[in-house]
Amino acid sequence: MTPVLLPVFLAVTLLQQAADTRPPHDGALHLAGHAYRLSCTFEGESAPCAAKGGVSVDHFEIRDETGRVQFEKDAPPDKPFSYVGMWGTGSGTRWILEVDVTAEDSEPPVSYIFDPAHSRLVPFNPPVTCASGRFSTVSVAGGGTGLGCALGNHYFTLLVILTYDYDHHRIELTPQRENGYFAEPVMELGSERAGRLLFNYPDEIPAPKAPAPAELELYSQHDDHAPYAKVQVSEGETIKLLGGWSPVSMTPVEKTSAKHWGVGFDPTSVWLYVEVSGRKGWIRGEGSFRAIGLPVHTN
Repeated sequence: MTPVLLPVFLAVTLLQQAADTRPPHDGALHLAGHAYRLSCTFEGESAPCAAKGGVSVDHFEIRDETGRVQFEKDAPPDKPFSYVGMWGTGSGTRWILEVDVTAEDSEPPVSYIFDPAHSRLVPFNPPVTCASGRFSTVSVAGGGTGLGCALGNHYFTLLVILTYDYDHHRIELTPQRENGYFAEPVMELGSERAGRLLFNYPDEIPAPKAPAPAELELYSQHDDHAPYAKVQVSEGETIKLLGGWSPVSMTPVEKTSAKHWGVGFDPTSVWLYVEVSGRKGWIRGEGSFRAIGLPVHTN
């Protein structure tokens, strides 16, 4: 797998969280007819990870109902894991078992994801990490669940959607699809597979209004070299958010010994598709976002 920079979509939507499968009272996680237990080693002493909060773990392993070790991992020398947790989700024949592991408090967790619907746990590759923290479980088009990596640029939260390829047991950015929020087709960069990025602008938040008179440059495409028109915005004018675009990267994380890939994006590269004074076009940059009255979020 080679690093690529992929175009992604934005859509104004809220995602419905998929229900997690909770471990029953026997301490095991029951998925697809199997029972899995997570155990950790704390300074040479083996115990359930939850017994000590999953802190300062030297080694962890997953065993099935027969006692066989299905997956295990050692912490780097002199760097015990600061968190180890296991959970599952799914329905029907599509189930996911996920183990989240943090090597240091300052680093986001690495997610090891498995397909439990076999005689053994089959890993999805590559293990992944979200630059902003833990992944969430989200519903995806066509049914099923995927991974959501929330990223932000101080104006809105962007959610990168990753999907599970059950045929090849790969984790991939969501393929590019046509999106009804766009008045014109979104440009494709070559024949690369693309991700779909969604920005969460809840319905209960009023559409932004220009705080003062301003001049916006509306581009015909999400490209600095595309033709653009200058449009005057009146104070108090309501701006319609129609969609957006940003490149997302999924590349190897080089600074750690773990062989995993990180999901991230350049927050300065986000374009929004808006309607201003009856005209539609693309805008980008903090100056434009402030001009249309987007609220600034500090967290």
